[in-house]
Amino acid sequence: MKKKDFEFKITNHTISAGNEIYNIKNLTKLSKYKENANNKERNYAIVFGIIIFISLITISQSEEISIFYYLIPITFIIFGIFFRKKPKYSLVLETSAASKSLFSSTNSKFIDKIISLVHSAMENQESSIDYTINLNDQSIINEITGSNIFGNVSQNARKA
Repeated sequence: MKKKDFEFKITNHTISAGNEIYNIKNLTKLSKYKENANNKERNYAIVFGIIIFISLITISQSEEISIFYYLIPITFIIFGIFFRKKPKYSLVLETSAASKSLFSSTNSKFIDKIISLVHSAMENQESSIDYTINLNDQSIINEITGSNIFGNVSQNARKA
């Protein structure tokens, strides 16, 4: 069974995300918020690897230890150095009543493109604007021309 796509629509007058609809005239601010990635596992792996490595060096001074045992702490240290979580960026809508994070993505350019489309819709009330944004494959379709204005990006987006 295929996962249902989460769509986000922008027109001249409204922004709809799922079953929520916002009037563009009521928006006071639209911004991108960076959520820093939590890399605790990475730090723990490095510290754990160093502790095991120092322990093995200390033990090896009194008895013979196979070189294989040194691969364990080295693996932890390498994992800790190269494993990083990417930061996530949230699209935040603010109205006079409250603020709402609509969704987040690891792709900063995708969020920036959506902000520019909403800004364009706010500035050009007389021209016809209708965009459909698929958050699963991060594509942006101009419903008037039928063209894809932001290609399929491999990074995932998730509903906040």
